[in-house]
Amino acid sequence: MNANWIKYIKELEYKNKYYFYDGYSGRLFHSNKEENLIIKQIRYYYAINDSKNFNVFEKEKSDAISKLCAKINTAYDKDGLKKSLLEKGLEENANAGLNSLWINVAHTCNLACKYCFVNKGKYDNSGELMTLQVAEDKVEEWLINLDEKQKVFNVIFFGGEPLLNLDVIKYIVHKVNMRMEELKSHCIYYLTTNGTIMNNKILELLDNNDFVFSISIDGLDFIHNYNRIFLNGNGSYSKVMDNSKKLLEIQPKTIINMVVRKEAIPLISESVQFLWEKGFKSIKVALSLEEEVVFSIEDIFEYRDQMEKLANITYENILHGNDCVLENVINVFTDLSKRSNCGNCALFMNRLSVVDPNGRKYKCYKEISEREQQEYSHVFIEECANCWAVALCGEGCPLDHKLYTKDFYKRDKMLCISQKAVYDIALKLYIKFFECGSEQLKRFFLWRHTNG
Repeated sequence: MNANWIKYIKELEYKNKYYFYDGYSGRLFHSNKEENLIIKQIRYYYAINDSKNFNVFEKEKSDAISKLCAKINTAYDKDGLKKSLLEKGLEENANAGLNSLWINVAHTCNLACKYCFVNKGKYDNSGELMTLQVAEDKVEEWLINLDEKQKVFNVIFFGGEPLLNLDVIKYIVHKVNMRMEELKSHCIYYLTTNGTIMNNKILELLDNNDFVFSISIDGLDFIHNYNRIFLNGNGSYSKVMDNSKKLLEIQPKTIINMVVRKEAIPLISESVQFLWEKGFKSIKVALSLEEEVVFSIEDIFEYRDQMEKLANITYENILHGNDCVLENVINVFTDLSKRSNCGNCALFMNRLSVVDPNGRKYKCYKEISEREQQEYSHVFIEECANCWAVALCGEGCPLDHKLYTKDFYKRDKMLCISQKAVYDIALKLYIKFFECGSEQLKRFFLWRHTNG
């Protein structure tokens, strides 16, 4: 049997209209009922390894199969695609110049979140804040080595709680802005906070610079207050919501990072809708990955149901001019449109520099919490090479999977299923927008990517 292309194909249907997604090229194709049935039948013969009946079927359907393959090959030729989107992405990113700085300005935190993967924000119990001297040295090093051919750069502030070190953040922003003026370039700043610290200095910094702000709120108040507690054991919900009201006045596009533990999966939809009602537009749902917590297949089914419900509400919202969305599916829309979010794992590229408060450098921020820093090389993962979703997930985060498999080069089945569930939902939603006309979707993205 020679139809290896079939492993990359995901067939889709919406209101008696047919499509298929090709994970090799990242393209979504128009199809028809016969073509999608052929795809399913070829996959069936492969699954049972039945060469004899496949050869008979191939002869009977030779014209239809030839047309299907020609459709795919024509798209490959149009794209000039000689390698898979994953291979192309890995190669481009490995050769790309430096454009992003991830800077952990604080290895301390004023919360003690129950699921924190970095020891309550302290990582190795250091409780350190980056000094102005370390910030000056490391930012200068980054600025000297920038790929000046690029015009947009990124600085990501992280912790711990980064706003515990506001003076250093302000210094870095000032220093980077001066260099951007010289280069006639632009820098976008990203900051993830627990939302418990807010004052006029912070609001002024955000208002005067191009910041993408993310706050961690875990949905319904009782869930948040259980997960995200102050050092004295009290819940942080009220404080975070009070501060968020001030923030939304100048940052209406603030993103909420909603971490979901196993027990709260059935409450995902209620939690997201609750946050929408509080005035937040973009909610990103993130399953809490805890080494001692194993997701069952029932958990993943429930997760899919909850995410699909929210995706359908997102569709209705955008269709009617409401900008409240599930960030997970909107991110996939962007990947589908650009076909470029592949092979961009920080461990295998040179675009990103990661620095901790002491000035130590890493390839990825998740390495900081690893006991030993290692040199990683990319190896194509066999189970990923046979998966339609590989152009969307880029083989997943190897350090996330390692948490469960104990092997950097092995993928956890439940994590893969949960990720593919979101991709499948997003693909179907993308098709729904295409079928009904995309003007409202264009309006949404215009709003999303403009200031104000």
